[in-house]
Amino acid sequence: MTKLYPTPMYHTSGATTVLIVEDNSDHQVLIKFALQTHLSEVLPLFVDNAQQAINYLNDCLLHRQSLPKLVLLDLYLPEREQGLAVLDELKANPKLRPIPVIILSSSRDEEDIFNAYDSGANSYVAKPVDHQQWLDYIKKLRHYWWNIATLPH
Repeated sequence: MTKLYPTPMYHTSGATTVLIVEDNSDHQVLIKFALQTHLSEVLPLFVDNAQQAINYLNDCLLHRQSLPKLVLLDLYLPEREQGLAVLDELKANPKLRPIPVIILSSSRDEEDIFNAYDSGANSYVAKPVDHQQWLDYIKKLRHYWWNIATLPH
């Protein structure tokens, strides 16, 4: 698939970024559109799998690049263990731990929700099912994480 969005290797230094870890290309397109509509001042960085996410974050630390302000993490990449591995890696590293991680999942399974929070997720959200719901979700995400919550710099 040809990428229609910035990737970590083309990261613009100093821009506020959101890391999106999502293996479904259709969801990537919906998220990208919703971010452009309601959070246009951020640079969305998409990766397709757990290893790319971990490599990107480690590269940020190694090269002293700005870390993402927020991580949107699909739990199933395609297996739950892969999403939880990214979350565990983020929360085990003191330099990455402050980054809020929002789990996005089609699963409403109580075990998935419990495991995500138990591993340090800041929020667990069932994925929107249509275009308008994605727009509404990103608008609410912006309101909370940019206007209400106070995050470390």
